[in-house]
Amino acid sequence: MEIAQRTDRWARFAAVTVEVTGTTDLTVMVESPPDDSDDVRQEAACGAWTAVRAIAASGNGLRLAVTDIRTATGETGVGDVHEATARAVWRALRIDPEPTYGGFSEPEVMTSLRDRWCKPPSL
Repeated sequence: MEIAQRTDRWARFAAVTVEVTGTTDLTVMVESPPDDSDDVRQEAACGAWTAVRAIAASGNGLRLAVTDIRTATGETGVGDVHEATARAVWRALRIDPEPTYGGFSEPEVMTSLRDRWCKPPSL
């Protein structure tokens, strides 16, 4: 289990917990509490897919489960859950150093990328 927090920008916060297990297929599941909004859950899924793109290309099977998402009203912005999820996945997989993260904090950018990036990568 890994937790990553997004706190490096002023007034930004997101904490995400992921569990990673080996399997034959690549699967991302968001099992966070049902009271999380659909946008938050979708952003977490997108962050997980972003984090594993290179791994999927190598043919490794993984099951990534986002088990908890913590946000703070007024302090969590668009892109914060995405980055916290990606970083939690990298930490769980012990990728060191972590890849450089090109953050997405503009709502229009995040919305336009969801349709393209929040799907399983082509193998």
